[in-house]
Amino acid sequence: MTNWCRVVLGFVVSVIGGDLVIYPLVQWYLWPQIAKHYGETKPKGHTFTRSVGWLERVLYTAALLANAWQWIGIWLAVKVAARWRSTAGDSDAPVDNVWLIGTGLSVLFGFLGAWVALGKFPVKP
Repeated sequence: MTNWCRVVLGFVVSVIGGDLVIYPLVQWYLWPQIAKHYGETKPKGHTFTRSVGWLERVLYTAALLANAWQWIGIWLAVKVAARWRSTAGDSDAPVDNVWLIGTGLSVLFGFLGAWVALGKFPVKP
């Protein structure tokens, strides 16, 4: 397989494969569990959560392919700052856990996509 084909496949695994795993897990398992145990409901309105997930998996994979690991930390810091500002004063521990699970899985799929694209586990030299 040529390099560009592997890179495309890596992004497909990261973005689409991640979406096929993360979205159903969050929508059909985690949110119902939170509603059942804590009475919490899904966020109201369109929050672009799925679109942000696609974007962050592209960013994670691209950062690993470019050997710019620090950009993963920068993106996570921006994401945490935005979350912190939007929930200031709220006690949303169960909702925060869903957010953390989705973010962690997105990072994992970013690594998986980079692994496919590079043909080896992405390690920092």
